[in-house]
Amino acid sequence: MKEIIALIRPEKTEDTKKALEAIGLGAFTGRRVMGKGKKPIDLKDGSGNVIMKSYLLPKRLLVIEAEDEDVDRIVTIITLVNSTGEKGDGRIFVVPVESSYSIHSGEKIY
Repeated sequence: MKEIIALIRPEKTEDTKKALEAIGLGAFTGRRVMGKGKKPIDLKDGSGNVIMKSYLLPKRLLVIEAEDEDVDRIVTIITLVNSTGEKGDGRIFVVPVESSYSIHSGEKIY
């Protein structure tokens, strides 16, 4: 079992949700966060002119629990939906999950 942590642009949240549902993955946790990468991002106006540098940008954090065999497919979908070719598209982390328990029943899920 793996945990996929994806930091994406806020405006891509709905498209990401629909794409994940289309492959049968309806369950995830999401929250609004602020973040910064290693370098500031140039914020541009509609004409492409840099108007300022941003050090902290709004992002959406998605947390998805997935079977090992589903990880590559989920990462691919998130990448395809969220890639604009610009810096600041986000980041995906995949980490192992040792075990999971239902709070409701106390049952060990895996």
